[in-house]
Amino acid sequence: SMPWFLLCALVGLVDGLIEREVRKFEGGIEHGYVHHLAKAHLPLMITLGWVIYLGLPFAVHPSLILIPAGIGFGWSLYVTSSTLKKFL
Repeated sequence: SMPWFLLCALVGLVDGLIEREVRKFEGGIEHGYVHHLAKAHLPLMITLGWVIYLGLPFAVHPSLILIPAGIGFGWSLYVTSSTLKKFL
């Protein structure tokens, strides 16, 4: 499942950086608080799927837990990279 998390991370990072460049080019508003809040949730999103999957007392297919967790991680990385205020 690590390739799934890496794919979600790559898509979220690239899409967020593209949105950041579009926002900077158009002179949009920057949100520093949203960036720091989303950055704090990154470790939670990467471990939440594993904790839920391993903590369930009944058998469930791993895809039912890890696919939404990967999408949540990619979305969190997207928000983090799109609200970044620094120059790269």
